Amino acid sequence: MGIEGLGHPQFTQAMYATPKSPVEAGVEDHDLDPFIYDCPFNFTFKQALQHVGNPGMLAEVARLHTLVIRIPIYLELAQSIQELSTAVHQFQKRFNDVTGQMVIHFEATKKRLEAT
Repeated sequence: MGIEGLGHPQFTQAMYATPKSPVEAGVEDHDLDPFIYDCPFNFTFKQALQHVGNPGMLAEVARLHTLVIRIPIYLELAQSIQELSTAVHQFQKRFNDVTGQMVIHFEATKKRLEAT
């Protein structure tokens, strides 16, 4: 390992890597928290996922990260839409009530005019 200078190495350091046994993580089956919250900051976990050799699994983890970010936003939007829907329903109900009263007054006025 080192840094290359102009035509010669500026800094070199010997580096030795030995294989290590897998670290016992203690993750329960069906526990998605390490995939959701720890993965971007856990280099060992991310490297292990890449060495599994299953691109579908990497895609699923990436999809899970995207969903975890989007779901709270969608929930907030759904709540806003529900509030808007409730307000529109209340407006419609008041409008129908006022229109119904106007029709009743109109019919009563029409009958009085016909009677006179």
